[in-house]
Amino acid sequence: MGKQLKKKKKIAILLTSSLSVGRGAEVFVRELVLRLKADFEVTVCSKDKTSELTKKIFCIERTNPIVNYIFHRNEWLGNLMEKYFLNPGQFESLTFSLFALPHLLLNDYDLIFPINGVWGAMVCRIIRFIKGTPFLCVSQGGIEPPVLKQRPNAYVATKPSIFRWVKSYFPEMNIVLIGNGVNTEKFTPVIEPVKLPLERPIYLCVAAFFPVKRIELTIKAVSCLKRGSLLIIGASGPLEDKLRRSGRALLGERFQIIKDIPYDKMPNFYTAADVFTLPTADEPFGNVYIEAMASGLPVVAPDDEDRRFIINGAGLLCDVENESIYSSTLQRAAKTKFKGIVKQARKFSWEKIYKLYKDFFEDCLNK
Repeated sequence: MGKQLKKKKKIAILLTSSLSVGRGAEVFVRELVLRLKADFEVTVCSKDKTSELTKKIFCIERTNPIVNYIFHRNEWLGNLMEKYFLNPGQFESLTFSLFALPHLLLNDYDLIFPINGVWGAMVCRIIRFIKGTPFLCVSQGGIEPPVLKQRPNAYVATKPSIFRWVKSYFPEMNIVLIGNGVNTEKFTPVIEPVKLPLERPIYLCVAAFFPVKRIELTIKAVSCLKRGSLLIIGASGPLEDKLRRSGRALLGERFQIIKDIPYDKMPNFYTAADVFTLPTADEPFGNVYIEAMASGLPVVAPDDEDRRFIINGAGLLCDVENESIYSSTLQRAAKTKFKGIVKQARKFSWEKIYKLYKDFFEDCLNK
C-alpha cells in the first residue's frame, strides 16, 4: 500500500484590507501566503476577493460617512471612540472581525493568525473558548498591550525592543523574535533606475506624510548640505502640503516629492538614489530600510537597538534630531563605500524569514 500523503494543517489569516494594497501589512501577508501555501492549507479572510486563497468578508469600511460623521462630530466623542478602539479604521476592523466569526466557527481551522489588531485578537479568543482553536499574533503595529491581553497562544515580535517589552510584562507568553521579510528578487541593485532630474547625491526618504515619520527633519538636514537633492516618496497624509512648501522653500530645484507610487515600481526608485534615510522615532519595523538595503543603498537612521538590529553596518546611525549631526552623517554616507549592504538585507530575505515562521507555526500546532 502506497504511503499516505500527510494532510496539510489549515491556517486562517485575518486581514481587514485587500491583498492588492502595497502597504506593510498587506505586503507581509502576500509574501507570507505565497510560501505558506506549499506547506499549509491557507485561507486569507479579507474585505476583497483577490485570489482563490481569499474569502471575502463584509465590513463597514473606514470611509463610511456615518462613522466618520460620528467620530468627527465633536472632540469629546472622537476621543471616547479612540479610547475604546472605535475610530473609523478600528470600527472597520471590528465589523470585519464580527462578520468573519461565523466563517471561522463553521470551518475547522487548526490555527488562526489575525493581522487586524485588537478586534481580530478578541474574536480569535472567542473562537478558542468555543472550539479550542489556537491563535498567533504578530507585532505589526508596535507594542500592543490590548492584543497581548487577549492571551494569544504565541506571539511574534518583529524587533528587539518589542521582544524585550513582552518578556518583561508577559513573561509567560510563548514569544519569538522574527523580523519582517524582503523579496530580494524584487528589490535588488541590478534593477533599472528611473531617471530623475535631481542633482546627485540623491537622498531618498519613503514614508507616509504623517507627523510620526518626522520627514521635516530630513528636509532641514539636506538643506544644510551644499550639494545633493532630496526625493520623498509617500502616501497621502495631513502633512503633504506643508512638506511640499517646506521642501521647495529650503531646497528649491533640489527637492522632489512624489505621492502614491505603485509598490511594484518602488525598486526602480530605490536604485535611482544614493542614500536612503527615514528618521521615524518609533517604527513598527521599517520594511523600507531592508528594501533600500536589498537595493544596495546605505541607510541613515536614528541610533537605537531596533535600527542596529536591522541595519548592522549597512549604513550610519545618528542623532537625527541634531540638524548638524544628521546632515553631516548623510553626507558621510554618500561618500562612504559600504561593504555588505545587500548581505545584511539578505538576513531578512523571505526565504529565511519564512523558514522561521514555518518552524514557529509547526511548534504552535504541535503544542
